[in-house]
Amino acid sequence: LSLSLSLLSSEVYSAYDSMMSDHLSLSNPQPGQVCACLYTESWYRASVEERVGSMLSVQYVDYGNRANVNASQVRRLTGEFLELPIQSWRCQMAFITANGEF
Repeated sequence: LSLSLSLLSSEVYSAYDSMMSDHLSLSNPQPGQVCACLYTESWYRASVEERVGSMLSVQYVDYGNRANVNASQVRRLTGEFLELPIQSWRCQMAFITANGEF
């Protein structure tokens, strides 16, 4: 975890972990949109991948994990949180085969 990402995570948490972040609610989140998204009990940067009704499939862009969340759990990401580049990279290991279930 880079120092910059650690600091960003702390600042995102502070900015969005209050009832005052309700004014940043997204009324119509769409695929490809970057947002702040609640995960367990904290807020992280995410990208909307798919929308079905009020449910969204999101990817947390700094860690790579995905989740299905209710649209009420996303907020507009303010400009100050867009400065740090995405911290996860998609990669694949060559010549590796899976044995069993993951």
